[in-house]
Amino acid sequence: MYRFYYENNINLNELVLLNKEESYHAIKVLRLKIGDTVEVLDGSNIYSCKIKNITNGLLELLVLEKLEPTEPQTKITLFQGIPKGDKLSTIVQKCTEIGVSSFEPIFMSRCDVKPSNIDKKNAKLNKVAIEAAKQSGRSQIPKVKDFKQLNDIADLKEYDLILVPWEEERNISIYDLMRTISPPPKNIAIFIGPEGGIDKTEIDFLTSLGAKTVSLGKRILRTENAGLCAAFGVLTLLNDL
Repeated sequence: MYRFYYENNINLNELVLLNKEESYHAIKVLRLKIGDTVEVLDGSNIYSCKIKNITNGLLELLVLEKLEPTEPQTKITLFQGIPKGDKLSTIVQKCTEIGVSSFEPIFMSRCDVKPSNIDKKNAKLNKVAIEAAKQSGRSQIPKVKDFKQLNDIADLKEYDLILVPWEEERNISIYDLMRTISPPPKNIAIFIGPEGGIDKTEIDFLTSLGAKTVSLGKRILRTENAGLCAAFGVLTLLNDL
C-alpha cells in the first residue's frame, strides 16, 4: 500500500488535499488514479483514504478510516552525539524504521562538527524522518529536535530509564539491566557518543543526572550503528518491537 504525508490533523470522512510534492509523486511516479486507495499519515495517526479527484496537479482524498496504530508502547528518545558527514541522516532513517520516538542531536566533546547551518540540517533530518515513517508504516512521525550542547541538559526527570552504552562498561550489559527492571519502563533515553565515543567527564555528568552505563557487547560499534542496536535491543527485550 502506498503511503503519503499530510501536514495537518486528519478527521474521518473529510476531504484532504496533498501538497504538490506528495501529489507529484503519486500521479507522475506511482501513476495512481481516481478510485485508488492509499494510506496517509498526519504525524499522529495513519488513515485509509480513497482518491476522489485530481485538481491542478493536486490529489484530493476522502478519509475512510483510521488504521490500527503501529507504534511501540515504549517511547525511546535517542540523544545522538553529532557525527561527521551524512551519518545523522542514516541514524534518523534506520532508528525511525524500528520505532524510536524522537531524536535529540547533541554536541559533545569529541564531535568533529561545527554548529553551522543548524536550521537547514534540522529541517532535512525531519524530512528524513517523515520519509522513513512512510516507508515503514509508522502511524506517528518522530520529531528531530533542535541541536543542543550536552551541558545544556538540565535534567532528565521525564525519563523512566536513561541508558548510556559505553565501551568501558565491563560489568553490566543492556540485557542484564533490562531484565532486572520492574515495572517495564515506558519512557527511555539513550545517549550515544559521536566518533571517538563519550569521554569520562561526560559519563560522570550523565550519571549525575541518573543515567546508567551499559555494554552493548564485546565489540565496539560505530556511532551510526550503536543507537540502532541499543534501541532494537531495548524494544526486543521489552517485547515491544
